Amino acid sequence: MIAARGPQSGPMYRRVADDIVMRIDAAIWPAGTKLPSERELCAEYDVSQITVRRALRELTHDGRVYSRHGLGWFVAEPQDRDEMLHEVALVLPQLDRFAADLVERLAPLLRRRGAALRLHFGATEEEHASALLRAQHSGAEVILDLVAGPEQGLAQSYARCLRELSAPVLFVMREVPNLRRPAVVLDEEGAVLRLTEHVLSLGHERAAYVGSDPTSLGGWLRYSGFAGALWGKGHELPLDWVFDFETGEQDEEQRLVEVFGQSYRPTVVVCSSDLYAARTMNVLDQAGLQCPNDVAVVGLGDFEFAPWLPSPLTTYAFDVEGFVEAAAARTQDLILGRTADSIKIGGRLVVRQSCGAGLRSTLHLAESQY
Repeated sequence: MIAARGPQSGPMYRRVADDIVMRIDAAIWPAGTKLPSERELCAEYDVSQITVRRALRELTHDGRVYSRHGLGWFVAEPQDRDEMLHEVALVLPQLDRFAADLVERLAPLLRRRGAALRLHFGATEEEHASALLRAQHSGAEVILDLVAGPEQGLAQSYARCLRELSAPVLFVMREVPNLRRPAVVLDEEGAVLRLTEHVLSLGHERAAYVGSDPTSLGGWLRYSGFAGALWGKGHELPLDWVFDFETGEQDEEQRLVEVFGQSYRPTVVVCSSDLYAARTMNVLDQAGLQCPNDVAVVGLGDFEFAPWLPSPLTTYAFDVEGFVEAAAARTQDLILGRTADSIKIGGRLVVRQSCGAGLRSTLHLAESQY
């Protein structure tokens, strides 16, 4: 599991131990649960038995697990020290890829700072309001709120929710316009702006966009980065070249094929995620168009599969570790009654062959970052 999520800091045994703690704290493995066997843990984390045993030994010292001779490892009952931990709630619309990675990294980091993370879910506006109140009533001293939802009316919706809360709230992922609350923001707009500026610098002037629902805050931010880059360079932005792969599905894929069947067509597709980039490559490949010879494609996120696509994907890697560290530090400030400031976290461009860049360009970019 850890190996599949990309590089993280710390020795491997500590990372395995932190992941087990995350599952225990999230009640995936409640007290009394028998853990998978050492062999199964070795296979899941792709590590040696020595690494697994050291992780389990560390957790034994922490009072989190215990062994029964001949029976295996079990989750220990909560210790008295857990009652001394500060309660922190994270309110999520759903446990998607990013949220799962956030929880996996944030939970152990907060615990080392004396706080326990609890999850609450609310997808709709009504569910979100209920989740915030539920988090406060459960004793949360600080509430982390992963901001999502429709861009229009978002501020008014949040303002209504926050009136009923006395616990401090830290917005994560995105900020809410016109609300003076601290936020740890992932710079989605800046990331897509940087990606688009990169392909424009390579000589592309006709760019299409594949993204998610533009009426959502996240979809709007990413689309704004794309549009801003084009307008900033004086290039046109035909709305027929904007595709919503989140809600349109097969209809949008068919429309993409039709656009690329015309004589005047885009030379590059900027995608708001690596998943959309992979889908775009597949759709265009089935239509007889090869990347990057016929059309360039770039994505966002630097997912683990990005280098292994038929044309290795040029993408943008967010500084997730910096993002989580910033969130943990501001959570601790709020627990201690200190003022927390807002921060925006970016990342770096990862240049590969899908935009036509050769190996020399890739090496040059890597060298320039050291």
